[in-house]
Amino acid sequence: MSATNYDSVQALGTCSYNYKIRVRVIRLWRGATRTGEEFKNFNVILLDSKIYRIHAFIPTSRAEELAQVLKLGKNYKIRNFTVQLYKPTDKFRCLRNDRQIVFTKDTYVQEIAEDEVNIPLDYFDFYGHNQLEELSNQKTYLTDVIGIVKKHDKFRDLENRHGQKQKQSKLVYVNNCNQIFLGRSNVNITFCDAFGIKFENAMKEAVETPNKVLTHMRIKAVDDTTNWCYSACTGCRKEIKQENSVHVSEACNTLVPCPEIKYRISVLAEDNTDDVHIILGDKEVRTLIMKKARNLFKEVNKKF
Repeated sequence: MSATNYDSVQALGTCSYNYKIRVRVIRLWRGATRTGEEFKNFNVILLDSKIYRIHAFIPTSRAEELAQVLKLGKNYKIRNFTVQLYKPTDKFRCLRNDRQIVFTKDTYVQEIAEDEVNIPLDYFDFYGHNQLEELSNQKTYLTDVIGIVKKHDKFRDLENRHGQKQKQSKLVYVNNCNQIFLGRSNVNITFCDAFGIKFENAMKEAVETPNKVLTHMRIKAVDDTTNWCYSACTGCRKEIKQENSVHVSEACNTLVPCPEIKYRISVLAEDNTDDVHIILGDKEVRTLIMKKARNLFKEVNKKF
């Protein structure tokens, strides 16, 4: 079925029920009561190939079934759902959108392969730290904070003005990851109780886990003596071998009649200190040239 048979998330209205969309699940979560008990229903954020997002609500009646189907990062065909406008009184929306999808008993969901549709892995809206005060003065939309921890006080116990015991974590964030466009600025943050405990545990795990290094480099040359792509299993995604004209995945012990084609390119890169040989994987090459390996493979074969 061609892409023209599917609806854009941007075009979804409240007057129809027979919409069909192809989307990626980029967020998935459950709400909770004040005591921390999770609801059975859950929520997802869906992203389509035109980079439009929408929040979808899965009610309790479908939650158990669809929790086994909908997975973070996967692509799906979805049809037969309702679209509802938010009420003016609805607070803490996760997207700047005036509508949401609600799954029904007739909503159909089917996972699709990564190469069947070209949907980005994620999408964000960014604001400067100097806009936080304005964002904090409204309750219509939720706000996340991204930055680098500049200062972190010890987790401590305290008693609030109502005489209740609480736990508190204070820190200072700095947004120097994008200071050219947004201007470097600090923001004070306080996490309390269960969320503060979760943050503290994440901080400890980050300290115990080896750090990843981010660097800016320029690609000088591509090694044309090695293959620029390889065949991968459509199930486990691992590299497969060809035995007697048959593709076999040793990782999951299966035959693969139509393997995926993925990039693996060896390049020589440099910064202002030295040169280094780097292997660019499928995700990195697709990001650079905006083209899937299978499509490029077909183009190359046509020329010869």
